[in-house]
Amino acid sequence: MAPASFDEELRIRQAMHLVKMMPFLVFGNVAVAGGVTYQSWAVVLASDAWLPLALEVLLVLPVAVSWFRLRHAPGRSG
Repeated sequence: MAPASFDEELRIRQAMHLVKMMPFLVFGNVAVAGGVTYQSWAVVLASDAWLPLALEVLLVLPVAVSWFRLRHAPGRSG
């Protein structure tokens, strides 16, 4: 089935591109937060600095779940 308009075709391509980029978004965010935490582990544990790390994990979790669900979804043919 062909898309109805250019806007629909653009939306489909943007969604497919986003699914392809999700692993980089997830692992990049977690790696940066993990690196900062690793460099100042004592400060993170002694203060409330662990809270932003936990919030980031909670924000990245839906993206990771969505990627795992969509990674083998068939692409648009045609």
